[in-house]
Amino acid sequence: MKNTSLILDNYLEKAIRDNKNIVEILDYLLAEEAKTKKNRAVENQIKMSGFPYRKTLEQFDFDFQPSINREQICFFS
Repeated sequence: MKNTSLILDNYLEKAIRDNKNIVEILDYLLAEEAKTKKNRAVENQIKMSGFPYRKTLEQFDFDFQPSINREQICFFS
């Protein structure tokens, strides 16, 4: 729970101010930890893939390939 230790203090202060109950606090903390774990897994998979470089949809040149429908591709991302 590495990520939890980084966000715990600030979030607990905010939760007290917002009068959150323990279930809401735990739900948030566990969701954040799951999100961090998934992101870390994706990053590891990308590193292990052996791609020569990383390219995101934001970097893709849709003008170069006009047959690709930008709205259709970006809808799913």
